[in-house]
Amino acid sequence: MKSVNMLTFERVEVMKLWRVYKMYCDTTPGVVYVGITSQSLKSRLTQHLCDSKNHWKIMWLDFLKKQGVEPLIKEITTLYGTKQDAEKLEQFFINFHKSTGHTLINVTIRSK
Repeated sequence: MKSVNMLTFERVEVMKLWRVYKMYCDTTPGVVYVGITSQSLKSRLTQHLCDSKNHWKIMWLDFLKKQGVEPLIKEITTLYGTKQDAEKLEQFFINFHKSTGHTLINVTIRSK
């Protein structure tokens, strides 16, 4: 989110504590979702479980649900900075997981 400095009408990037996390399940090794959030991981996981936008994530979550398991969410690292800073770090970890052979179920993979 950007705020506006009322004196100069400049856009000012909001600095926040961001968490880079991965969502995974031991029953489907090699499948991960890497994301960023400024919320608690518990809140973010709840949002993922209710999401209806990402086809691959929905299929994976439905598969897990049929097995009676839920995905795990784990913090990879934190960063105090702008959303753009966090997105760059998220992309680093997306590339890392891809390079180690993981299947990523993220909808948007940002270009380098």
